[in-house]
Amino acid sequence: MDEKINKILKKVFKIKKNLKDNDRPETVKNWDSLNHLNLIMEVSKNFKIKFSFQDTMYIEDIGRLKKIIKKKLKNENFKQSNK
Repeated sequence: MDEKINKILKKVFKIKKNLKDNDRPETVKNWDSLNHLNLIMEVSKNFKIKFSFQDTMYIEDIGRLKKIIKKKLKNENFKQSNK
């Protein structure tokens, strides 16, 4: 999963290096409000998950992004196993 996230981050922010969990808009050159939304859309598309408005506001760094993705994937797997 981390590899997939890194690929998305590099694409959205147009960077070559891997970002760390504590990287945030203040430490990533191209992380502005528009690219924040682009990041949400790319993650949503690639992981087939949906974000609430609260989720998008909670993402203040890469670590939080990963935490939300893991939680949503876990919830989705739980829903599918209970069908």
